[in-house]
Formats: sequence, C-alpha cells, structure tokens
Amino acid sequence: MSEIWLSRRSSEAIDTILDDDLDDIVSLVASIGYDPRTFFEFGNCRGLDFSGSSINGISFLGADISECTFFEDQLDLALATKPVRY
Repeated sequence: MSEIWLSRRSSEAIDTILDDDLDDIVSLVASIGYDPRTFFEFGNCRGLDFSGSSINGISFLGADISECTFFEDQLDLALATKPVRY
C-alpha cells in the first residue's frame, strides 16, 4: 500500500472538515480556506445538501447539481447561475 502525502493546507482542511458542522456546506468550504462564491463552479456537487446554507452569491456555473437538496427559493438562485446538470 502506498502512502499519500498531503500538503499542510490539505491536512488542516481535513481536520477542519472532521471537526466541523456538516449542516452548512457553504460555511464549511469557507472554514477550510476556499472562496465559496466560486468553489462549486464546474464541480461535481451531485447529492450535496444546501438546505442548511445561505447560497446568496454562490455560483454553480457549469456544475452538476443533480440530486442536490435545496429549498425552492435556493433552487431558483442555483439555476440562475447556469449549472450544467440539475
């Protein structure tokens, strides 16, 4: 079995994720040092639950948001940013 060496930033991000509240995915992304406004762009967000997050200003441009959980008003915001799959 081979070893995987993580950068300090990646290691700290994993520690934060394991210790954090997973109910608010947008805050979690910010807490590990990424910009949540663009983090989800062109990503595979399939199945993530955004119902506990404020997604105002969050872009899903080119992202796969199929099977994600949104409140109805959140879904309207997400679709306005032009995801590729929903």
